[in-house]
Amino acid sequence: MAESTVMKQISRRQKNHAYYLLKLQAKAVILLFIVLFALFGLHISIVALSGAAISLIANLICIQWMFGVHSLDAKMILGRFYLAEVIKMMLTTMMFLCMFIFLTEHHFFLIIGYCGAQIGFWAAPIVTRAKSLRIIHHDDVEQTL
Repeated sequence: MAESTVMKQISRRQKNHAYYLLKLQAKAVILLFIVLFALFGLHISIVALSGAAISLIANLICIQWMFGVHSLDAKMILGRFYLAEVIKMMLTTMMFLCMFIFLTEHHFFLIIGYCGAQIGFWAAPIVTRAKSLRIIHHDDVEQTL
């Protein structure tokens, strides 16, 4: 019983941290949008925002899939991680194909938007404080047990 409570606390913290990183990615996307709007205008910045949306949507769905089950089974956790990544890659590919079909120009800025959002997601843990990256707090686990 206590093991289940600990797992739920750990899982909740991991999920909250993943959403925090997604929020930082969204902030990077907003910054990219503002810069591109200032340099190239509204049309280009919206195309780049569409590319960034591909990354944001895929990451959001990946997070939802990853943290859908609370389990201590390592095989299940790893299996859900790999399946979430496969789903993320398939969604990203499908969304890019749709965007390339419907957008007749400015594909370069679509890719720039996607890359900017991905870099924002990857850089988010680097720019956050090390203390906020701790997912499992030893004191909380001891109190629960």
